[in-house]
Amino acid sequence: MKKQALVLLSGGLDSALSFVKAYNESSYVMAVTIDYGQKAKEREVNAAQKICKHYNAPHHVMASSFFSDMSEHPFFSEHIAPELKSDQLDDPETTLKSAKAVWVPNRNGIFINTAAAIAEKNNIDRIYVGFNAEEGATFPDNTQEFVSAINESLKYSTLNHVEVIAPTIKLNKTEIVKELYDLDFPFSLLWSCYGNKDKMCSHCESCQRLIRALKNNKLDTLIGDIFTQ
Repeated sequence: MKKQALVLLSGGLDSALSFVKAYNESSYVMAVTIDYGQKAKEREVNAAQKICKHYNAPHHVMASSFFSDMSEHPFFSEHIAPELKSDQLDDPETTLKSAKAVWVPNRNGIFINTAAAIAEKNNIDRIYVGFNAEEGATFPDNTQEFVSAINESLKYSTLNHVEVIAPTIKLNKTEIVKELYDLDFPFSLLWSCYGNKDKMCSHCESCQRLIRALKNNKLDTLIGDIFTQ
């Protein structure tokens, strides 16, 4: 018997595949996007809404002021996040520096615990998240160790033992793009950029990883449609 699921949906590549997997594996899916004051919030919320509309799934926006004092952080201000070139994406020193520059303390922990409260309230015991192997190399809260640890804590903080499911955690971006393409996902709905322009910037690390993944899948024609050149 299929279970119900809640998806933490940012509108980006990884959470999009997690959403589609949850949609295919569950009897009921609801998506939650966290508005935590990030400058890309309108773009992320809009992308998540469009994805949910495409699949006819309910979508909710949860506001959180927890990070409101991080005014100098590139996610919350006009400070520019580190810009990487494609040949730097696998360089440990460069990516670690980039990860530290955009690190938001305990963000995924707060998001998951917020989602767990919403899930339990709605009698849902599974939360789908979009982590991936590439960013797991530099972000400790994108790892299987983190998922296992937070699932252990949720056994005590939720009466229905909410469980985090991370279906993309062992996949790189190229593999994620391939799976979405095979599932006929409309890539024009995505927002995987740190910024808030009309189109994704194509320069930040998140954009660069998506561009590389599209090229690796010979989907170059999509790049001009969804990125600023």
